[in-house]
Amino acid sequence: MQTSTWLRGARFDIVLLSETDQREFESFFEGLTEADQKQVDAILERMADHGPILNEEKSRELEDGIREFKTRNVRIFWFYDEGRVVLISHGRMKNELTKKSRYRPEIDRAKRLRNRWLTKKEK
Repeated sequence: MQTSTWLRGARFDIVLLSETDQREFESFFEGLTEADQKQVDAILERMADHGPILNEEKSRELEDGIREFKTRNVRIFWFYDEGRVVLISHGRMKNELTKKSRYRPEIDRAKRLRNRWLTKKEK
């Protein structure tokens, strides 16, 4: 498992998790349009500097502590860790998740990364 800090803010640090490639989220981000990148940057900076986003149109819990940041076209799967840390597991384009059944593998992937993260922390 690879980790890297994406952003340090006044309230939270945003940390990226990856199963294999440390640049997995970065590659996803770089593949976005400039407009989508600006929206993702804005929501992550808002979280890092001001704390939890209460607007469910921008951030919501999916299941068992797995949450998503939502922009117009992008979904970013994440969860909290102690010490004011937000861990991002991965991102997907909204159009890839048009049916609720398509969320299941993404939620399972985020849970798997969270479990691996917690196991790694305990060692």
